Amino acid sequence: MPGWLPSSGASREQVQAAETERIKGIQLVDVDDALARKLADAKKLGRLADIFPSTSDNNYVIGPGDVIEVTVWEAPPALLFGAVVIDPQAGPTTTRAVTLPAQMVMADGTITVPFAGRVKVQGRTTQEIEADVVKRLSGKANQPQVLVRVVKNNTSNVTVVGEVNQATLMPLTPKGERLLDALAAGGGVRHPVSRMAIQLTRDNVTVTMPLDAIIRDPKQNIMLKPGDVVTALF
Repeated sequence: MPGWLPSSGASREQVQAAETERIKGIQLVDVDDALARKLADAKKLGRLADIFPSTSDNNYVIGPGDVIEVTVWEAPPALLFGAVVIDPQAGPTTTRAVTLPAQMVMADGTITVPFAGRVKVQGRTTQEIEADVVKRLSGKANQPQVLVRVVKNNTSNVTVVGEVNQATLMPLTPKGERLLDALAAGGGVRHPVSRMAIQLTRDNVTVTMPLDAIIRDPKQNIMLKPGDVVTALF
């Protein structure tokens, strides 16, 4: 009966009207497949392997300041680089290999090779330099062969700083050093792995990941490039 119904509380009209009102400070979001995909993509943005994808191209290239050594062989009879040596037992023989004094690559990215002139080496691999020198000596030397060796790497380095036992400048080699190699070069981290984060800066882009996440997922142990800065954070 009408008299038995409670009169306190909100009416049906008031409840229905409140459904359309926005509560201050609270936003209702529909949780659907599109939102789940968006959240998954946002999580990926903080992973090193997604921001800095590794490549198989880890060839060491020469830069200004590097010190390199050039050795030239000639087939007998040597025309340019050979020298006659008198061996009392074997008679006259011809030395066919000459190693030139080690040279630092000039600021213009060149070195000097006798009879080949100024050779551009910056941004090139040792194999590319060898082929160029052979081409320049062909027709002058007798079937020349060339070997180029890096004596000192002064340009392809990674800086390792932060909460490591010893900040260092780690040289890169054709092996293809990775992120955890840099931490090892710095003597390891000072604090428990579970409390450390690793920050990588490359070309003005910085990404930070927990160290234990990098160890758990080998894909995050990315290959380093010259100029990278690795910072261990606590």
